[in-house]
Amino acid sequence: MPANADRYTMRLGVPEPAVLQMMTATWCICSWIAVVASLVLIIGVLSCQKARGASFNLFLVGLAVPDLLLNMSSGITFTINLTDAAFTGSLSAARCDWQGFYHTFGVSASFWLNAVVAHEVFVLLRKTQRLESYWPPSRRAVIFRCVLVYAWASFVGTWHLWSVLPIRAVPLHGLTCVMIDYDVPSTIFFWLVYIPASSGIPCVYAVVVGYICWRDKLIAMPTAAVRLPIRVNNARTSARVSSALSGHSSNVALDEGDGSASAATPHSLAHAIPQRSLEQRSRQARSLSVYFARVFLVFFVMWAPAIMLIFMMSFPSPWPAWAGGAWAHLAGLFSALIGMSKRDVGNAVADMLSCGGRLRPPTRVSVAGGGAPCLGRIT
Repeated sequence: MPANADRYTMRLGVPEPAVLQMMTATWCICSWIAVVASLVLIIGVLSCQKARGASFNLFLVGLAVPDLLLNMSSGITFTINLTDAAFTGSLSAARCDWQGFYHTFGVSASFWLNAVVAHEVFVLLRKTQRLESYWPPSRRAVIFRCVLVYAWASFVGTWHLWSVLPIRAVPLHGLTCVMIDYDVPSTIFFWLVYIPASSGIPCVYAVVVGYICWRDKLIAMPTAAVRLPIRVNNARTSARVSSALSGHSSNVALDEGDGSASAATPHSLAHAIPQRSLEQRSRQARSLSVYFARVFLVFFVMWAPAIMLIFMMSFPSPWPAWAGGAWAHLAGLFSALIGMSKRDVGNAVADMLSCGGRLRPPTRVSVAGGGAPCLGRIT
């Protein structure tokens, strides 16, 4: 490589064969470990009737699918390279095109789905603060949103195949092909069009939502829940209050005298719901929001250094790009581990790994709505 090589040429430098093999082997190991973790999470949730019945758990499955595809495709590619004695970093056009697609799909789908989940958590917190009933999205709605995100990520992932756009999959130090700029026009297109469409817009949206939640103190306990406790005087009113709390009816404001219903307001609903129930609901909303805040934090902590080392910086040495790639491949592992830290998801995975609970004492999965314990099989 010439001493005065520009940033585009630096990315094309291939290390010595022994070093290339070691780098590829490390990425291969990271990829397959992440594949196992993603599969365990997906199968664990889907094999448990109660776990897969929770909307936010299906979002976790949706987030694990792009990680699974990216790391499985990468693992297969790296395994082929390692078993090819003649491999010296030269990648065919067809392989580069496929790698460019699944890299874009995995990153784009992950960013956009995190934005979708951030929006849903924001709606939950806002309605909790206003003492309004919150209806989680149905399983069909969650699946529909995930499919839309996958379709958009697949669309962006094919841009390099059109030949009319200034973007293509470029070999990165002979390790893998990524969608990256290769001259001045492609740099402009890459940062003004490709990055916003694949990851920039959802990233900014998630950050803005986080800021609004912090600014408006959406995780704080609703003050009305502390100041406005009441006694429910009759069975009819009690039943309606319970229905409103469980989310199985529309918002209603209940009159203590005759149990009649009228249009709800946050103030009137606060009078209708006992303090303990409001406090419990607020704690549940805070717990869920804090949990997904950890999911978002891990996601950004894993991807931010990788994007900087691979796309934003250029070095004559391939080691910084290799470190960014290894860190990115481990993102699927840490995302799956954070997903399993949710109590009902962790119990579902434990049931699956213990063959439906036959290898350990039976336990119930704690999920809203009650019901039978998870049996560790698809029903």
